[in-house]
Amino acid sequence: MKHKIIIVLMILITLLFSACTQTTPPTPIPPEMDESQYDVILEDYVLEIFFNDTSLVYSALEIRNMEPETLTFRSITSSGEELNTVITGVSLNTLLAPSGIRQDLFDEIRLLALDGYSMVVPNEIVNTKDIYVIWEENNEPLIEQFFPLRIAIADERSMYWVGQLIEIELISGSAMVPSNNLTQTTISKLVFVENAISTLDGKTVDFEGADDEVIAARDFIDSFNNSPHNGYIAINAIDGFSKSELSTIFESGYLKYTGIYAPLFYGPDLPQGMHVKYILWLLYGDTLYVTESLVFEKFAENIVEILEMDSVPFALIREMTGFPTANNYLLTATDGYSKEIDAETMDKAALYINDDLEFGISFEGLEKRAIVKNILSIEVIND
Repeated sequence: MKHKIIIVLMILITLLFSACTQTTPPTPIPPEMDESQYDVILEDYVLEIFFNDTSLVYSALEIRNMEPETLTFRSITSSGEELNTVITGVSLNTLLAPSGIRQDLFDEIRLLALDGYSMVVPNEIVNTKDIYVIWEENNEPLIEQFFPLRIAIADERSMYWVGQLIEIELISGSAMVPSNNLTQTTISKLVFVENAISTLDGKTVDFEGADDEVIAARDFIDSFNNSPHNGYIAINAIDGFSKSELSTIFESGYLKYTGIYAPLFYGPDLPQGMHVKYILWLLYGDTLYVTESLVFEKFAENIVEILEMDSVPFALIREMTGFPTANNYLLTATDGYSKEIDAETMDKAALYINDDLEFGISFEGLEKRAIVKNILSIEVIND
């Protein structure tokens, strides 16, 4: 009882401070509070929806008092477990109706939580599935972690089910995030992450009690990116997890390249839900980054032996990423050595790992002198 009184007092102080400053939304409260306290918080809690240089503003109480829909949705946890959840709320299109627009008129939607967690919902979801803003799950108010408003999208991973929702931004046109269907994206350069990092100076940090090496994500991108910053970055992990992230958020964090979860995108000031473990590849503008050791993990059953070294045919990397075909390519090593090859030779290429755990490019049927040691990048040469 004493604990609950302290919580209520802290909430009232937060409300008074928020009313005076009007700079940040109030901290959500546990839904176990009585109805009068519950309504005060809901009335003060604001959700803003931005689109086409305008906005809509709703209090959580306004949304809760709308005619609700109750549906059963399936969600997928970060570990891949499938859950069936009864949700109660209203569709985003209902909230947009006063402005005469619909979500499918836009290309992506960015969701923002109270703690700074941000998630971009890609085009293939925005254009095909109804997005709901909910206030109940399984006929109960949202738990404190998600209270008072949460996103629900049927058959999608829990990363899209953003809780403590405070902002929705509808994005169109040039602001689009890179698609995970990379065949729609013009890629001109592939950078091998581990060899690339070996050419840069990182720093040592304490991560979960271990001394690990990190590099600022912005420094990494600036060192190798072929194109100017375009606003978003697409990230894919070894377990199939994928997301698009604002470049400003990515550039505020770090790439941890030693120890557990490496390569790991994280930031000391970012919510843990925005961290990405075991990055297999990422795309920024027209430059693709691929992690060599994780390529061997992903294609463990497809490893071949070329020149007595374990190798992954480059065709599999191309299939995974959508790296384009061209008449000619420029291969560059970490020591600056470069070599131009034609399409026929590239079809014979493979990523190898030798006994010294060094990564390079070899060519099936060609002699050892043809290999490119410590491969840094492969660039498309436009005729």
